[in-house]
Amino acid sequence: MITITKYDLNDQYLNCRRNQSLSYLHSKGIPIDLLFYGAYEQPKEIFHSIYDQGMNRNLYLDKVANEKELDLLDIKTHRIHTVQFDSIRHEIAEVLERNDVALLFGDGYRLPYKQNTYNVRHELHSIVINGINPATGLYCVRDDIYDADVYRSGRDYITYECDAETISSFYDNDFDFGSHETLESKWDAIYYESHFNSEKPYLQDVFYPRFEQMLSHLSMDFELYAEIPDLIANASIDQPLQQDDRLLQFITILIGSRKHFMQFLQRIESVNVDTIALFDQITGYLESIRYSFIKKNMTGKLDMAKLKNKCDLLKNDEESALYSLQRSIAVNR
Repeated sequence: MITITKYDLNDQYLNCRRNQSLSYLHSKGIPIDLLFYGAYEQPKEIFHSIYDQGMNRNLYLDKVANEKELDLLDIKTHRIHTVQFDSIRHEIAEVLERNDVALLFGDGYRLPYKQNTYNVRHELHSIVINGINPATGLYCVRDDIYDADVYRSGRDYITYECDAETISSFYDNDFDFGSHETLESKWDAIYYESHFNSEKPYLQDVFYPRFEQMLSHLSMDFELYAEIPDLIANASIDQPLQQDDRLLQFITILIGSRKHFMQFLQRIESVNVDTIALFDQITGYLESIRYSFIKKNMTGKLDMAKLKNKCDLLKNDEESALYSLQRSIAVNR
């Protein structure tokens, strides 16, 4: 049975399904950071997706690790389509016997260990089945830690054991989960077949050309950063901050976007250390801004002048980082 270590530990960019997929592949030794060549996202696009299109982080349009992108690493995605888990138990067992995993969507309302949603609210959720306990016959499920009604990020997955009836209840029952056209079908169990070849020059032949093309057409607008202080100042403090708060999601996805993109940049020799340091500093500013928002919600206190200065530094440094990056890539063409 493969042990899956959570990759995006703080859930800053990847939704639960993407995080589980990449965590599994990373545990298999696949260099998934190559997939982050396209993780550098326009602030206005993220803002528009969350505020105008009403997508929360779980349905946000991830631009990495979709099926076509995984295929670039010679990872094949297989789908077992069914509306009843019981009808695919044999196929799932075969997948697990190969030391692979199966990923399923279902309703968090029906997962006893998911204390923030169990018998409380319906919520689309993804789980990873990574084995069967031979002593009990129960399914081993890797998932996040849930404490009472509070979900806390920053911790690794743990293993839960669920019987077939629980998995069937989770998977089989339909509900209105606010599907988006880019979301994989709820009625597909997913597993992966890896033909990754460590001798193949994936960076040079596959990902760097895509990165170079993306960068040559990239035009970023950072003017939205100047609006963040007012957004935070005007945010309600009438109730505790929730993970689905739109402003919190916007800032968090920005952090994850820059952090994951930086992981790809560290693979490229022509990108100098000063540029990497700038991107690291950018994520630091964003994390500090996020903390200011959380603190304001908890205490009602906000140092507006200090926050505006952080946002100005963020904008200036990100403009410098992008210019430096585009220049270094152009010079090495």
